[in-house]
Amino acid sequence: MMKIGEGFPDFIKRNLFKIARSSYSAYFIGMAFEYLSFLMPLDKVYETNDNIAFKHPVPFWSIHFLVVPKRKVLAFKDLNLQCYQDIKLITEIFKSAKIVINQQSLFNCTILVNGGEYQDVPQIHFHLASGIQKDGTPMYREKFVHPSQDSDCWKLGKVIAYFHPYPVRTFHYIITAVDNTLSLFQLDLDNELHRATLLDVLRLCQKLIIDQSLTKYTVLANTVAEAPEPKLPFHLVAD
Repeated sequence: MMKIGEGFPDFIKRNLFKIARSSYSAYFIGMAFEYLSFLMPLDKVYETNDNIAFKHPVPFWSIHFLVVPKRKVLAFKDLNLQCYQDIKLITEIFKSAKIVINQQSLFNCTILVNGGEYQDVPQIHFHLASGIQKDGTPMYREKFVHPSQDSDCWKLGKVIAYFHPYPVRTFHYIITAVDNTLSLFQLDLDNELHRATLLDVLRLCQKLIIDQSLTKYTVLANTVAEAPEPKLPFHLVAD
């Protein structure tokens, strides 16, 4: 039923989102983004041949956008980041995310992707989020810290991962570049070195998800204009 004062377009958006969250959506949601995105009643802010960015139809944060590929991919861990097709998909997602961040002046936001029990729609989608949560509290931002002297480190290519020395979540790894001070703001995905570093970060995130048998997880990174975090840090968290 339509809510009092709710327009028909908002009614359609709200109910389509409910359908997308249902158990049946696995059969069609990825195909819909691949072939029918032009028909979807989305509040688009940016679109390419590879993906689409739009305002979240039922936002959890006061500023909340989604970036979704126009190809069926169930989840982040299902990406094959040795395969050209999936490398292109994830690279284009981050390119679009950076464009939206600049267009919308999201100079202090978080880009994140959920998986497992945390993922509410069976199609990979990245959130760009900032501001106030639904409960009225400011969005919590995971903080970068260097590893402690006794931290065990995992290494893959140009990046390392280590357990957060002072975690506030049950499971919290920091995955970061080894030897540069590249921030998310400075990331140039047409630059081979920058692209390779990002891909190594994401590959190591996937390895940790599999090795630790995580049934729910969030992979996230922060954009901080005033004091950029060093070494392109990502966080892998779960409760």
